[in-house]
Amino acid sequence: MEVVQFINFIENSTSNSFLAKCSDNRYWVIRIKKKDKNSKRLFSEYIAGTLANKFGISHPLVTLVKIPTKIMALLNSCTNIFDENCLVGVATLYIKNLKIIKAPKVNSFLDPTFPQINIDHLNNELSGVKNFEQIYGLKVFSHWIYLSDYHKYENLRITEDNEIMFLDFDLSFESNENSWGNLPEYSFIRINTNQAPYWEGYTDDIKPFHFWLDKLIELSLQEYLNQLEALPICWSVPDNYLTSVLNYIFNNRNLFIEEFKRGIDFHRESNA
Repeated sequence: MEVVQFINFIENSTSNSFLAKCSDNRYWVIRIKKKDKNSKRLFSEYIAGTLANKFGISHPLVTLVKIPTKIMALLNSCTNIFDENCLVGVATLYIKNLKIIKAPKVNSFLDPTFPQINIDHLNNELSGVKNFEQIYGLKVFSHWIYLSDYHKYENLRITEDNEIMFLDFDLSFESNENSWGNLPEYSFIRINTNQAPYWEGYTDDIKPFHFWLDKLIELSLQEYLNQLEALPICWSVPDNYLTSVLNYIFNNRNLFIEEFKRGIDFHRESNA
C-alpha cells in the first residue's frame, strides 16, 4: 500500500502525523520517520498496533505504507522535519467522527473519592456502548506490552456505532535503560498502577480480567509473525531486537499473569 494523496496534518499531533488517501482507496493516519529520531515510536506503533488487532483490542487497523518521493517532498515543503531517505511509515486506518470522552471535573485524580466519581461518570458516558469489556482488555494489554502513556482520557474514544475505540500505541515496549533496551521483569507494583484515570474504580476485582488473561495465553507467536511485514531498514531497528521483544513478552506470559493478579489484589487491599 502507498500514499496517493496528502490531505492535512493532524491537529495537535506530537508525531506530526497526517491524514492521507492511500492506494486501497481508504483514508489513513500516517506516521513517518523524522530526521534522526522517532524510529522507536514507529516500531512500537506498528508492532503494538498489530498485536492489539490480533489480541482483540478495539484499535484501528495498522499496516506499513510506502511514501512516494513526490509526497515526501510536499510534506517537507510544509515542515522540513521528515527523513527523505526513509520512505516507509506506519498507517492507522482513519475512523471518522470519533467521540471524545472527557475526564470528570475533579481537583485531582489522586483524591480518594475519584474512583467512585469515575465509575459514575463512565457508567453514564458509556451506558450504551456495545463493548465495555474493552476497558478491562486494554488494562491487560497495556501492561503486557509496557505501554507508558495511557494517562490521558483523550485516547479513549467512541465510534459512530457506539463502540469503544483506543488510539496510539507508539510509546510501547518502554525499558528502564534506553529506547532499545531490554524490557524490565514484570512486576505487580507496576501493574498495580493505573496509567489511565479512566481505569480507577474498575481494577479492584480480578473477575472481569479472566477472559482477557485466557485470551493472552491463547495467542500464537508464530501466527502473529506470519502476518508481519518486514520492518524497514531505514528505521534502524537493532539486530534481533524484534525477536528479543516478542520472545520476551510471549515466553513470560505465565509470569505476567501471576504478577497481574497480584497487582489487582494489591490495588484492592491498598484501597480498602
